[in-house]
Parts: sequence; structure tokens; C-alpha cells
Amino acid sequence: MYIRGRYELLHRSNMLNRFNRLTVMAFLFASLTGLCFYGMTHPPYLSLETCLNNPGKYDGRTVTYISEPYIREIKPDGFLLQHRAGTIRVLSDTTGLRVNEYVGLVAVYHREGFLEARQIMISKNRRYKIIFSIFPVLLIAVLLLRHFKMNWKTIQIGFRNA
Repeated sequence: MYIRGRYELLHRSNMLNRFNRLTVMAFLFASLTGLCFYGMTHPPYLSLETCLNNPGKYDGRTVTYISEPYIREIKPDGFLLQHRAGTIRVLSDTTGLRVNEYVGLVAVYHREGFLEARQIMISKNRRYKIIFSIFPVLLIAVLLLRHFKMNWKTIQIGFRNA
């Protein structure tokens, strides 16, 4: 029978369990980091930046563009889409579209440097949704801070009711 005490960490079985836990944690962290890197470098859809880098190769392919594009100017046959790399012309029906409106876009890329829209998804009140989503985070932070106490001298966190 082993008595728990101050030398418990030096016991052989605890050291092996701790080593196994650290090994599993390191493996899971490395796997998650690798999957995140792979997801960033190999998106599951064809991006506009990829098409602009090699126009001849991607002529006629469907492009999905949903990250931060907005309408810069509306023209009779379409609109100008402002994105991270610059501005590109989009041919589509402009009914219901407004300038400075954020949109998601599924379109066919043409090597001449324009897109032919297949589907336009308007992000209505996008800025308000982002601002409104901050409130639950602040509420949870306030609730957590109410139940914990902080000792600034020793940098320790504990429960208030303990």
C-alpha cells in the first residue's frame, strides 16, 4: 500500500502517467497545429487570389469569395467588387444591391479579368452583428470574474466562496 504524501510525484507510476499525458498532449497539439496549417494553405474552394495569380489555368472555373468583399461601385451591367488584392469587375443583375454593402459571391472567373456572378449573398447589417456578438463575451467575462478572486502578490487565482 502506497501512502500519498509530498513525494507522490517521485513515485514511478505517477511519473509514467505524467509522461504519457505530456506525450499525448504534445501529439494532439502538433496534430491540431498541422491541421490548421493545412487548412490555411489548401482551402476547400478555389479563391479569387489563386485565379488572379494564374489567369489562364483557371479560366471558366467557379470561384467562391466570401471573406470581406464589398461593392465599391454599381454599373449598368454589374458592379466593381473591392477585395484584399484590389478591385475586380463582376457581371450580374444589380437589383437590390447598394454601394459599400458586404457580399458573399459564387462566380465564374474569366481570364480577361472579370467574374460572372452565379450567386450573390448580401450580408445585411454585418457591422451591427459583429458589434452585437461582443456582448455575450463580455457578459461571460464579467460572470467569471465575479466568481474568482485574484491575489496579485502571488499571482494566484481562486474561488471566492472557497
